[in-house]
Amino acid sequence: MRVTITYLGVELDVEGNYEPGEPSRLSGPPEDCYEGEPSYFEVEDIFVNGISIYEMMQCLAVATNTSPISHTDVIHDIATLVCEACDNMEPDYDEAE
Repeated sequence: MRVTITYLGVELDVEGNYEPGEPSRLSGPPEDCYEGEPSYFEVEDIFVNGISIYEMMQCLAVATNTSPISHTDVIHDIATLVCEACDNMEPDYDEAE
């Protein structure tokens, strides 16, 4: 799946796999209650203007170990934004799984 988000003012097309979350059920009989699961997005590639930047981001993270923000943190932030976008999308029942 490919989702477009804005990260730090830059429009990104993020490609990967989305798993919707499951809401918690906290009322009713105890045997019917359970904690939910958050949605999850595994980032496979990131594009800016049709150009993949994911591998470049990984290489820069290795080459410049002095950044106060890690590559993993940036990818996590991007994945979180994609999850939020996916969670708010209307289902596309015509899309092939």
